[in-house]
Amino acid sequence: NIGRYGEAMIIYSKLASLGNIAALNNGANCMLKMGDIASAASYAERAVNSRPDDSLCWITLGNVCYAQKDWIGAHRSYTKAHIISPEDPTPPFNISLSALKLSQPTVAIQALTAFLALSDVNDSRRLWATKQLQTLKIDNKC
Repeated sequence: NIGRYGEAMIIYSKLASLGNIAALNNGANCMLKMGDIASAASYAERAVNSRPDDSLCWITLGNVCYAQKDWIGAHRSYTKAHIISPEDPTPPFNISLSALKLSQPTVAIQALTAFLALSDVNDSRRLWATKQLQTLKIDNKC
């Protein structure tokens, strides 16, 4: 949608009304970008309720919780996504973010280690993850 969120939402709304999971997830992400967290939450919850075995739905719900500063809800959602798709690097990366917000450095270290093991060498998040992991290991004497 290259930043044209209002236009994209017209399409996402139509498809979401038909129960299209991609439209619910993309619509939730779009609404987050527009600052409409309440509507994003509604879309994300509908997606999870419609397809509870879809890790992307849980990631989207986690992102909404994160935007709401609901660190526990975000952490739970990202953990469910990781259980569903253990080979996907995004859930452990996001788990590390919520763990940091929850002041759980050991969990963050485990999640960042898993992310680095799973992610592609060209993943743009790897540089931050590597630096954060080094900092956490130094700060926590691991």
